[in-house]
Amino acid sequence: MFPSVSKPGATLSPGSRIGKYEVVRTLARGGMAELYLVKNLGLHSFESLAVLKRLPPHYLVSEPNVVNMFLDEAQLTASLRHPNIAQVFDFGEDADSYFFVMEYVEGLSLAQLQKKCRMARRRFPLAMAVQIVLGVAEALEAAHDARDAQGQPLELVHRDVSPQNVIVTAHGSIKLIDFGIARARQRRERTETGFIKGKYAYMSPEQIRAEPVDRQSDLFSLGLLLYELTTMKRPHEDTVGPAMAYVRSEIDCPDPRTVCEGYSEELAGIVNRLLSRDRSERFKTAREVHEALRLFSATEGLSLSPFTLREWVEGIDAPLARGSGSWMGQDAEVRAPSLNERLPRALTNQPTSVMRGLALEASTRAATQYDFEVLEEQEEFDDQPEAKPVARAKNGRGRRIAGLIVASFFVGLCVLVALLAVQGQLDYAVSSALELLPS
Repeated sequence: MFPSVSKPGATLSPGSRIGKYEVVRTLARGGMAELYLVKNLGLHSFESLAVLKRLPPHYLVSEPNVVNMFLDEAQLTASLRHPNIAQVFDFGEDADSYFFVMEYVEGLSLAQLQKKCRMARRRFPLAMAVQIVLGVAEALEAAHDARDAQGQPLELVHRDVSPQNVIVTAHGSIKLIDFGIARARQRRERTETGFIKGKYAYMSPEQIRAEPVDRQSDLFSLGLLLYELTTMKRPHEDTVGPAMAYVRSEIDCPDPRTVCEGYSEELAGIVNRLLSRDRSERFKTAREVHEALRLFSATEGLSLSPFTLREWVEGIDAPLARGSGSWMGQDAEVRAPSLNERLPRALTNQPTSVMRGLALEASTRAATQYDFEVLEEQEEFDDQPEAKPVARAKNGRGRRIAGLIVASFFVGLCVLVALLAVQGQLDYAVSSALELLPS
């Protein structure tokens, strides 16, 4: 019996064909794309596993900008050749949709490993954390220095360096994935002025403020990964929404030595330099970061080995047997933060008036200057076949209107509080004046 050919607009089922590929199972369904584990079928019963990323067909009609982003991702990633970057080796069109095919990276995401560490109440060993960041630095250096066929710099910036996009493979190597929102000189789809893309918690200050970004923005995000892996904490615990993200962009990250007893002074110097809000004080290239971490590793006598990394991963109950891993990992669980957690800890000791003023300024700025199209947690991944696609608005207009309404509500609330305070002072002045009048 021959496998069924994919039908226009339908989600692919196991056994169906798309081009020369046969679907094994669904890896993920998200708002922007669908991921499938497929067999690459060749002559004389040759077959190999790969990952096929498919654009949902409805975007071809309703969202030309999403189509351009998809084509850009395929072209950009295909132009990158490095062991620490997941490779794209085919692109095609089937029925009414586009797809591209990547190597099957068997392993676990850094987000999954962090979650397993939290559940097991274990820390990342320093050598493992440094080795992972070194691998990401190598991938970033290759991406930042990439050139087109004419030898011209692509000026590529990943813009989404986060735990969800770093994979520790079954062999203990590191892969950087998902260049879907990367900025490059030759992109068809360019981010409009005032738009930002990425995950709030891992954005650089300039990315949050919708300013032009360069490779140093990715290095800031790399510094956040290094901070988080070596302290098991984020510099700012929760960054909720554009207003709070903007507040975070205006304050310095706490020194890791203040949150982790016995933290290495040399490593703290590397982390603090990566996380400087002033771009001129950061490392200039990922290669500089790599060299600094190598020197630190030699000084500390750290043993960096893919075999050791694999053994450690297996030791925290993360089996990487063939087929048991995930090409892209589950995002870390999210809980609703309390009101006090919505401002970074560095602000919680400030007077209430200062906190209110910062929140008001951030909300106003978010409502008037920025139009955030943030892809925070844009795709939820689940290996279960019954997983539902993540609901996503068909266009950004509804999200922008909703954001403006929420921001306007908070601005109005702050204005109302101020008016009530002024009214109370006026009432007090009038009553005092009446008391002074002769009876």
